[in-house]
Amino acid sequence: MTTTPVTLLTGFLGSGKTTLVNRLLTEQVGQRIAVVVNEFGELGIDAALIASRDGDDVVELANGCVCCAGRGDLVKAVETLVSSGRDLDHVLVEGSGMADPGPVVESLVGPPLSERLAYTGTVTCVDAANFDANLEHAEAAYNQLTHADLLIINKADLVTPEVLELIGQGLRRLNAAAAQVTTVRCAVPAESVLTPMPAADHRAPATHGPESHTMIGVTVGAAGELDAERLRTWLAGLPRSVVRAKGIVYLAGSDTPRVVQVVSGAVELGELPAGSTVRPGRSALVLIGTGLDEDRLRRGFTACVA
Repeated sequence: MTTTPVTLLTGFLGSGKTTLVNRLLTEQVGQRIAVVVNEFGELGIDAALIASRDGDDVVELANGCVCCAGRGDLVKAVETLVSSGRDLDHVLVEGSGMADPGPVVESLVGPPLSERLAYTGTVTCVDAANFDANLEHAEAAYNQLTHADLLIINKADLVTPEVLELIGQGLRRLNAAAAQVTTVRCAVPAESVLTPMPAADHRAPATHGPESHTMIGVTVGAAGELDAERLRTWLAGLPRSVVRAKGIVYLAGSDTPRVVQVVSGAVELGELPAGSTVRPGRSALVLIGTGLDEDRLRRGFTACVA
């Protein structure tokens, strides 16, 4: 039976996984690549931010981490893809920022998927600008580093060469077998990600459980167009406990929706990737962090309506 190569993409919240997926889809024209997206929270954002292309399949697993509540959905989604008769060249599984990769790999290399897939390795995106803070936030961030076969040290333009060297040294102590590459906006050759990795280790980490998932996701939405300046002010003033925020908003005076990205306090309102599909509708954000006041966040977002 012919097997389909599968690669797991991991990395803590805001490290650049979706940027990497879009680069791979753009560079690998002519290949049929299926992307399985996992979201942390009830609102699917990442699938909308992936540039669609004729022949591509995007399967979104919303509301839960693939290594826990959504693990059965992951197996089902991937099995459906590879059993559908589609002539796929590769499957990319983009885990949520809070996913422990060990149990995910265990699902990909074990039955029933082992007969259909050829696991090529785990790629972890590393946020150089928030490296220390991310390790302090969650055990999952640590597990993502130790289980990687390729470490993409992203956002290199936001730190000094000295900091990059220290990060590289720290990663070698954590995971000496993994290859390292330093990037800006995940600009890495596709073959580095899609070809089998010599260091690939199929073992799952020994520790895994609810203690890895101390963060929660809060969804906020508004029916009307938003005032851009008011929105920027509100985003910039979010409590430090908000580690990540992302979403799609409709701004007054603009004909196209904008993508909101907040990573550890840094705010960006950008354009949608070319070819992405977004249904017209409400502005909505997912905010991820610890000890979040849901009512206060929803009131603040609603106050941004123009």
